[in-house]
Amino acid sequence: AASQFLVGYNTGVMNAPEKVVFPGHSTGLWSLAVAAFAVGGPFGAVVGGKMADQRGRRGALLLCTWTFLLGGCLQTFAPDMYTIILSRFIIGFASGYSSVLVPIYLGELAPPTLRGMLGTLTQFALVIGILVADLFAF
Repeated sequence: AASQFLVGYNTGVMNAPEKVVFPGHSTGLWSLAVAAFAVGGPFGAVVGGKMADQRGRRGALLLCTWTFLLGGCLQTFAPDMYTIILSRFIIGFASGYSSVLVPIYLGELAPPTLRGMLGTLTQFALVIGILVADLFAF
């Protein structure tokens, strides 16, 4: 569920810092940075299922965690807007990856009586991530 929190957080995190990240950037570059997240997601979703079958659920989740970490570090230490665009694509990739992988993992791990609740909690974690990003921006 922590990766779904990251999906939510990274969905909402780009709203607040526009005016302070590389002042003077164009609206087009900022739009590309925001949209790169949504472009990376479908690619990650396609790869997520395949990696779950090849590496196992746990191994694929570890790879997803490292992908989130790589994208976050790139975004944090980005020297220009083009690096932010690349990092947003990587984070979007990881988000799509985890959006496929986490429900598979939890569905197989949880006893039948808890599957519905855990499925709901993944969506709840996503929404809480968006809320936390908005609270930090406030």
